[in-house]
Amino acid sequence: MNIWTAEKIILLGFLLKGVCCRDFSISLPENIEALSGSCTLPPKPIVQLYVEQKEVQDQEEVLEVLEGSSVSLRCSAETLCSSPPPTLTWSSTPRIPLSESSRLQELISDLNFTATHRQHRVTFTCTITYQLQDKNKTAQNNITLHVQYSPKNTSVSVIPSSSVLEGSSVTLICSSDANPAVLNYTWSRESEGQLEQLQTGHTLTFNRTDLKHRGWYHCTAQNKHGSQNSSVMLDIQCEYYIKANFTLSHSLAP
Repeated sequence: MNIWTAEKIILLGFLLKGVCCRDFSISLPENIEALSGSCTLPPKPIVQLYVEQKEVQDQEEVLEVLEGSSVSLRCSAETLCSSPPPTLTWSSTPRIPLSESSRLQELISDLNFTATHRQHRVTFTCTITYQLQDKNKTAQNNITLHVQYSPKNTSVSVIPSSSVLEGSSVTLICSSDANPAVLNYTWSRESEGQLEQLQTGHTLTFNRTDLKHRGWYHCTAQNKHGSQNSSVMLDIQCEYYIKANFTLSHSLAP
């Protein structure tokens, strides 16, 4: 039965009862097509977050998950109005296995995985698709994951170069990816087999280098979840040695 047939039946009922007059209105439900086994407005699926098998109830703000935690995203939707049954699909789910099940009048799809820093700020979208007569109708819901993790990809860069002329200026820059952001950067250098603590901050600058600045420098990036190190070798070239080599090479030239 389509919506026009339903309207005719209701209107005929009014006419038979003698209530038809010049001015009247009939309010029909928006999902009148449910009479024929379909829905005009498919219900929006529900997406829930579980961490270590416990549901995270407060989903109004940021959903924080610690890296390494066991995470499950559950999408559920009603199956009342469609034949054949609707389907659930996920987006942003590379290489994550799906677990699907169905209950009476409900379809469920679970994503189960261990949270990593690569899933930080990833939005997972669940879409339900209903096959309604000659066309499909969809509804979707999503959830954005925020993963907390210790410093990753820590590195040290040197400006202008890790090999500089004695007396020149050089700056070492430490960078790292972390959530929450790196709390502090700590610099140290190897001196006679021991680590000498220098200073904190993401940069280390020598305005005028000399030979004593030559050696290995280490940067430690740290937040509340852990730390990571990165190192660089700073080579200071002796100006007199370079000039002597340059003069010698020219004097030996044929």
